[in-house]
Amino acid sequence: MKKELRSLLTHALLLVLPALGFGQAPNLGTASTFALFTANGAFSSTGAATVIGDVGTNVGSFTAFPPGSVVGQIRLPGSTQANQAATDITAAYASVAALGCGTVIGATLGNGQVLTPGIYCQPTASPSSINGTLTLNGPGTYIIKLNSALTTNTGSTITLTNGACLNDVYFQVNGAVDLGVGSLFRGTILANGAISLLAGATLEGRALSVAGAISISDNSVTNYATGVSVAITSQPTCNTATNTYDLTGTLSLTAAVAGTFTITDGSSTTTVSVATGQSSVAFGLPALLSGMGSRTVVVTGPGCSSASVTYTAPASCTSAPSSPASLSGLTYTDSNANGVRDGSEPPLAGVVVSLLNSSGTAVESTTTNAAGVYSFSGLTAGGVYSLSFTTPTGYSVTAPSGGVSGPLTLAPGNTTVNAGYVVVAPSLTLSLSVDRSVIRQGNTLTYTLVLSNTGNGPASNVLVRDSTTAGLTYVPNSATVPAGTTFTPGSPISSWLIATLAAGQSLSLTFQATADQPGILYNTAFIPGDTVRVCTSVPVKLCAGDRYLLSVPAGSASYRWFKDGVLIAGQTTNELIVSEPGSYSLGIDQAGSQCPNFSCCPFIVEADTAPVFQAITIAATCIGNSVQANGRLVLSGFDTTHTFQYSAGATFDAANVLSGAPQLIPANGLIATTLPNPVTAQAYTVRVTNSGGCFTDVTVTLFPATCDCPTQICVPIVLHKTKGSGVR
Repeated sequence: MKKELRSLLTHALLLVLPALGFGQAPNLGTASTFALFTANGAFSSTGAATVIGDVGTNVGSFTAFPPGSVVGQIRLPGSTQANQAATDITAAYASVAALGCGTVIGATLGNGQVLTPGIYCQPTASPSSINGTLTLNGPGTYIIKLNSALTTNTGSTITLTNGACLNDVYFQVNGAVDLGVGSLFRGTILANGAISLLAGATLEGRALSVAGAISISDNSVTNYATGVSVAITSQPTCNTATNTYDLTGTLSLTAAVAGTFTITDGSSTTTVSVATGQSSVAFGLPALLSGMGSRTVVVTGPGCSSASVTYTAPASCTSAPSSPASLSGLTYTDSNANGVRDGSEPPLAGVVVSLLNSSGTAVESTTTNAAGVYSFSGLTAGGVYSLSFTTPTGYSVTAPSGGVSGPLTLAPGNTTVNAGYVVVAPSLTLSLSVDRSVIRQGNTLTYTLVLSNTGNGPASNVLVRDSTTAGLTYVPNSATVPAGTTFTPGSPISSWLIATLAAGQSLSLTFQATADQPGILYNTAFIPGDTVRVCTSVPVKLCAGDRYLLSVPAGSASYRWFKDGVLIAGQTTNELIVSEPGSYSLGIDQAGSQCPNFSCCPFIVEADTAPVFQAITIAATCIGNSVQANGRLVLSGFDTTHTFQYSAGATFDAANVLSGAPQLIPANGLIATTLPNPVTAQAYTVRVTNSGGCFTDVTVTLFPATCDCPTQICVPIVLHKTKGSGVR
């Protein structure tokens, strides 16, 4: 008997998810200087890797550099530094593990997904992955806890925007980590498993393991752990000709990484470049206005390294007439909500702009023209002003914060301040999780749907549709439905209607379903623009001599089939024949955002035993010389949970079953009572099947019954009594 299971690839997309909690960054201690380190495992390099930062292992072999090069220290087993780093990494991993979860996310990250600072958790054992682009947006700490292995797919990227810093990004991975070919990962990895960087993968941050080998090839790894401090080298003096001064200072650096530092004093900015390992660099800010009192110099550099220093500007040293100044700018539609006007973003007319004095009192106002431009002239350099921008109906301000800029100390000439607005609109994302990745047939699964509005406007009449595959049956009255929403169960599609969802709000719904059949069971939920999918493995039974054909569509660059986590040699096509027990899974190159069958959840096969029983026939009986049509089939030694069928002949004929559909064996074992009396010996084949589909066939013979009565037995004897002579 051959069983086939053929499946199609499906997409699982996750878009923007909200942050519901903020996390405290873990203390890495001495491990902060390491780019690559394992507390317990081998460390190896097989290519021309370039690493900036310390590397090492506390327990295990070290075979690297060469090949490759490292700018930093190599710490080997037995060293004080390696032992302390191992202790600090273990403590950091434990501290993250103890943090509560802010937002539950799915196992598939990226594909345009945007996260804001907070704590995110993927609680299932389903393998986690990053596909396409994962954007981390905004300043703050990002802690992403994954309860499974992590793979970054080919060419995937973690992008940091609007002040997000890679030194504030932490991935805790309860399993192995594979950084895919040509992928770019930004942040710190704290893994409980092996860490592998495949060809061309780039890591900007750290990869630290509490237990597992580290292997690299031709990779670029940079730990942006630069320490920076800033000092003013001499007290500035006022130039009487211009009433300005020149500021000079020095940046002191530790563990510097090549890059650019930006030095800002008010509206004056300069940049300096540093090389890897450089210890200090000088800077200068010329022609700063005197008489400005306390000033602050702010320094920012690679990896969001920063420093600041406060000093006092020299007093004004000229009595020359005040220089004229003005304030102008434009208002625009900030289509991407990044607070900066990009070239293609259109102006926004009709915005009222008010000029506020140092006391916060409006002294003048104007309205932006058709080009979005406003202007205040006739002001004095050195004066302190603020600007207040009204927010048009249907918009939300993105910059300046709260629609107010300042206070601004005007320099001679014009100072420009722009204001951006984004159209108020909802942005909906959907997540779906399941409480069990493996379950027995007949047991119950709990699904959780989370709908989030990460936009800046409310959403109304949102319909979430949830579709389950065959083999999943909704448990009546099991749904926990948020107030103000309606859940309508169906088969196979249920619907969840949300009347209104405010900006920043999330709602969750749970329901249960029974796993009615073995295999891989899928649940897919979708809203316009977002589809999510989860799966659960239900072990199937394998009868002796049977096999399964696992198949996915052709077209991938390569296929890698695994049994019990071990690669099956020579199996590189889209099909696999399974003839023995095990857990079978699939790895596919260039899968993109798709989640092919057998890759997200394995196909689990368990051995089953065939039914055992005995069968006999009992010939028909006679009434007089007439044979009756009451031949019988009787079973013994059987399991009453098994079913039976029978057909005529020496083999079972499924197309001509005499007993109808499969039915349970009666307690007395009597499965046929009206078999006709055959002319010659007649064979019958009985098939008994267990709950897993395994069966046993037994063939028995029904012999003819003879009802003829022989003369010497059946001819009557007549007795006559006579009276003869001599008889008294």
